[in-house]
Amino acid sequence: MRTIIALLLTTLACAQTSRDLKVERVSPTLPENRARWAVVVGVSSYKYAPPHAQLKFAHRDAEEFARFLRSAEGGGFPGANVRVLTEQSATVGGVRAAIHTWLPKSAGPNDVVYLFFAGHAVAAERGESYFVAHDSDPQNLHATGISFREVNDTLTTKLRAATVVLFADACHAGGIGWTSDPSVPSTAQTSLEGLGAKDRAFLKLLASRPSERSFEDERWGGGHGVFTYSVLTALRGAAERERDGFVRVSELIDYVSRVVPQQTDAKQNPRIAGNFEGGLAMASLPRNPQGPAITAATQADALLPAAAEASRVAALEDAGMECVSDYVQSTTNALKRPMFLRAVEAFTQLRALRPDDRSLEAKALFCQGRAQIAAGEFEPAVESLNRSLTIDKEFACSYNALGVALGRLNRAAEARAAFETAARLTPEWALPLMQIAQQFVTAGDLKSAVPYLEKAARLNPKAVGTLWSLARVHRTLGNSQDFARVANATLAVDRNYAPIYAEMGMFYESVRDFAKAAQAYDAYLTLAPNYIDSAEVRKRAQQVRTPARPPTLRRSN
Repeated sequence: MRTIIALLLTTLACAQTSRDLKVERVSPTLPENRARWAVVVGVSSYKYAPPHAQLKFAHRDAEEFARFLRSAEGGGFPGANVRVLTEQSATVGGVRAAIHTWLPKSAGPNDVVYLFFAGHAVAAERGESYFVAHDSDPQNLHATGISFREVNDTLTTKLRAATVVLFADACHAGGIGWTSDPSVPSTAQTSLEGLGAKDRAFLKLLASRPSERSFEDERWGGGHGVFTYSVLTALRGAAERERDGFVRVSELIDYVSRVVPQQTDAKQNPRIAGNFEGGLAMASLPRNPQGPAITAATQADALLPAAAEASRVAALEDAGMECVSDYVQSTTNALKRPMFLRAVEAFTQLRALRPDDRSLEAKALFCQGRAQIAAGEFEPAVESLNRSLTIDKEFACSYNALGVALGRLNRAAEARAAFETAARLTPEWALPLMQIAQQFVTAGDLKSAVPYLEKAARLNPKAVGTLWSLARVHRTLGNSQDFARVANATLAVDRNYAPIYAEMGMFYESVRDFAKAAQAYDAYLTLAPNYIDSAEVRKRAQQVRTPARPPTLRRSN
């Protein structure tokens, strides 16, 4: 599922046109004071996505598109006018800072803005669609993705540019979680078509239809998405029809609309939407070097404050999102109070810079509540988290943390309701399921805990804490085959995870294989010689080496 945020594709001659498409013929020359700006994003590698969701060439798409913009043919964009974010630099914070801070503060009311996104864009929780950044977590995109809604808000209410061109090469799969089927196409294209204000020229060139996937392969330019490669080929001269030295929007649309289906046996068909200037020059060809410039010079000094503020915003956003992402990935109640306090400060400063973004306040209150839990201040934590949910009633992180705080106050029924709400809002998030399972374990109802732990392990199979908890429950219940399956899965993820060896030792004790039990305990002690229960494990290891007096099993659950 590919997304290149930005322009073109409503062919004057193309058979498929969007219902809201409006094409206007304008003068081929641009006013000299019409500067051009671009945010170019490409993500192939995703920090928290499974192997089947990783892409190969999205970052190359972005790099090549930015290179074209800086070339004479692409308009010779000054370096300061193009923000390029690829791979590890394309974090949630970096992309948000570029779109929400740098663009609105840089582009003037007569300017042209290009948005290019190559990577994953998915329709996820509750029908909301998201651009997926490098550090977005598919378990909980509401907390870690970049919603179309927030991008649309900036494009319609904050950006002053007269013309916006969106290229989106992003629809590679309908979902990117561990349990997602990569062959299912995305439905995010429909939401992409709706982006943008109606009071300005806005061209949306999308890689495929809602029922289709976007393809990438080495056969296109040594490694590109077919859509991006076709766009670049068109802009470099292949699309020119009028032989006037320029590639214009209408020519670009016509070319890409024909070539992409040809290259994919009609499996991928670009989509165009918006109202735009059909004669807008997108590229200037070398044989007309004296033709009118298609970008205007910018004052470098004027760009420095916007760039500096964007860098500061990105750093703050990344600091805050580190806390949120860590919580989404966690499988325990590990208390990291310093991290949460740093995040509170980061989100508070961001709120001062973006006072109309109330989601920042919701996140600050969530982090504050987690810091209060870490300090044992459970009543104040409940208050902070409820305030967070008053602002964002669908913020599953706050519901989950609220469940923890209520549980510490012995309000088990209310805690269970909070965990269940978090699980309902984010059905691909493992942590709320872990919390519900822990409630059953605490109550001594191990059988009821099993399906929750099994589902949590499917949603996040790299989480050794979840696997260990599941193995322990299966061992205690005497489910030998299930224990062996999960113990092996745990070792496949991390052979140095000490707690699983203690569980293996107790399992082997239960089947009276004392030699293997001793080996498992020795492995535990090698990896964790000074853990809190190392002395108990050391004692058990000595006991299993005395065949005449087999040990009795007594380990609390």
